[in-house]
Amino acid sequence: MRSFLFLITLLLTACDTYTQDGYREQYVVAATLVAGETFPVITCSRTVPINQPYKSEETAVRDAVIRVIELDATGNPVDVIPFTERNPGSYSTTDPAVVKPLTRYRLEVDIPGAARRITGTTFVPDTFRVRTLNNTTLPYQGSDQFRANLSASEYPGRQTFYVITTTALDTTLGLTPLYAGLPRDQRSDAVVTTSGIINAENYVALADGSIELKYPWLALAYYGRNRITFNAIDDNLYDFIRSASVQLGGSTTSPGEIENVISRLDGALGYFGSVARASTEVTVIR
Repeated sequence: MRSFLFLITLLLTACDTYTQDGYREQYVVAATLVAGETFPVITCSRTVPINQPYKSEETAVRDAVIRVIELDATGNPVDVIPFTERNPGSYSTTDPAVVKPLTRYRLEVDIPGAARRITGTTFVPDTFRVRTLNNTTLPYQGSDQFRANLSASEYPGRQTFYVITTTALDTTLGLTPLYAGLPRDQRSDAVVTTSGIINAENYVALADGSIELKYPWLALAYYGRNRITFNAIDDNLYDFIRSASVQLGGSTTSPGEIENVISRLDGALGYFGSVARASTEVTVIR
């Protein structure tokens, strides 16, 4: 998911202590499994000091041995999916298997010369679908918002958390006022935008088990046709996104106080997370 990869690039190119005198090189691993889809590319790189330029070709970790292991309910291995380096620091698999919902997976990364193995686990949210949409065409910031009725997505032990990704399918009609002030060289970044985390306080649980979720206009960058993707996220991405948002603004942290991004990987920065997602298309007019 491009927005999550943008976060990893922005936030993890320096040390995790934010004190230059205490810098030490660390590994960065990023992967997001998607329920019902084939296994994604896994990236592996090294950090650089904050005063040095980040060049992906120089920081890429080569010749790592990467595998994703499906676990049963007791934590025992069920299947092993091996990954091969296709491009520097980028690993993928030819295994045709798809990511199973409500399943736990373990990541193992062995890097030549590294002191220890990098590991992480994720529990994949349940799949869901967009059942109905109140309208497919609405004026921007009009009297009504897009309201989607989603079937339930289960996650053990907690409510379901969502992140909405909006992809502009037609940029010819221009940017909405919130994004119109962007410099021209940054406008390509707005083709895909991501909301903050949406919790139970921001959607309505209905008696049939489905939910009604309003689309936030703040997530819309372009007029015209847009694809709205609702992502139910696992605990790892929940922690990563909410701690990253502190760095990107909107927090109540005191001036001068910076909190670390929460990474649930052992032996590296980054994330090994998972989502279930469902999409629909809408048209926004002036």
